[in-house]
Amino acid sequence: MRENRIREGLGNLSKDQAKILYWTLQGKSPEWITTNILKKERKTHDYHMGEIYSALGFDEKEHWSAKRERLIREVYPIFTELVKKEEDLEKWTVVKYQYAKVIKNQEQRPIPEEPKIFIKDETPAQGKPSETLKPPKSQPRSRGEESNRPKSWTLVLLGFLFGSIVSCVFIGLIVSAIYGNRPSNQAPSVILNEPLTITPSSTNTSSITSTPTIEPTATQTPSPTFTSTPTEEPTETPIPSPTLTPVPTPVVLFYDDFSKGMSQQILLLTGNINIVNGELSSAEEDTTLMIGDNSWTKYSVEYLAMPSSCWSSWGTNFIGLHAKDRNNMIAFLWQGCEFEWYIVKDGKWTAVVNSGDETPQDHKYKINIDVYDGNYIVNIEGEYVYTLYDTTYSSGGIVFILEKGTKIDDLKVVEWPLQK
Repeated sequence: MRENRIREGLGNLSKDQAKILYWTLQGKSPEWITTNILKKERKTHDYHMGEIYSALGFDEKEHWSAKRERLIREVYPIFTELVKKEEDLEKWTVVKYQYAKVIKNQEQRPIPEEPKIFIKDETPAQGKPSETLKPPKSQPRSRGEESNRPKSWTLVLLGFLFGSIVSCVFIGLIVSAIYGNRPSNQAPSVILNEPLTITPSSTNTSSITSTPTIEPTATQTPSPTFTSTPTEEPTETPIPSPTLTPVPTPVVLFYDDFSKGMSQQILLLTGNINIVNGELSSAEEDTTLMIGDNSWTKYSVEYLAMPSSCWSSWGTNFIGLHAKDRNNMIAFLWQGCEFEWYIVKDGKWTAVVNSGDETPQDHKYKINIDVYDGNYIVNIEGEYVYTLYDTTYSSGGIVFILEKGTKIDDLKVVEWPLQK
């Protein structure tokens, strides 16, 4: 989004919308603005916020956290150029036409979409253009580096195949040279059972009679006798039937359906509640309830959630787990349209990075959270949603922080099942 688009959008805002934008940038909640500024119903504030986002060019599908950060990062420096205090809003009819004139004779500077570093607690510098990151200079290539010239794999494969053929022919010639001239080993022929006759030479008149050949007598070797040994047939060994171990029933730590009012085990720390049609309803903003104590370590909590608003920018509902008190716990934000995890320590709330997402955008759904060994596993309407792993706390009760109009029902806490 460019600066002129924001200025054009600010020039189209009404006086009431300018007041809402001013107090929103001052950090006031929607309930406070509705009660003290507009003095109308809450839906009037929500309608004007939608018109403000539309006038500034924000995408309707953009996440609420992105819109909130863009208001602070992009709109705040421009809006506060002419509206520096509440009294300036009374002259809004005149002021809003000055936004486009402020940069008429100067070059408009682009506003970066995603800053590298931005701290929400610091006020953005007014009138200072954001620094742009310069690309790194390319380094000259050394003479010894290889060029990234593409190679022909066809030539490489042909060269490899030709080399293999030449190697095989060469090895065959060597083997033939070594074993080709070697004489074959022929066994000498032996003639048996014939008398040996020696013819005398002409100089010797005596005759030599050959010695008769003795023929060996073949002896019959008796064939071995085999004695058959009877084979014993295996006997079947009965397999013992497995004994069924009964699954232990989880211990119920707490249960209340609010059909007979609120249980005495629930402590009302701040605010007030109403019990209507068997449902617990928050009668005031920021109502705080607590159940359980530091002896709770592994447990599963389930309840029917009925948040009164969709986004956390309109109001907040939390359930604190392993809670020592409201200022020390693992907090889960649940709204009609979103959820997010926070680590709360000594009153300081730190959002867990990338733990937020959108819910089914329903104002009545069942939440189940399993808590054990640093794991916080969330299921909504029986479907797995998110797992947070954090070992800051290992035990503690449960805290509910409810905005006005939010309801809960069928609150149940059981000890963590052994089979899990």
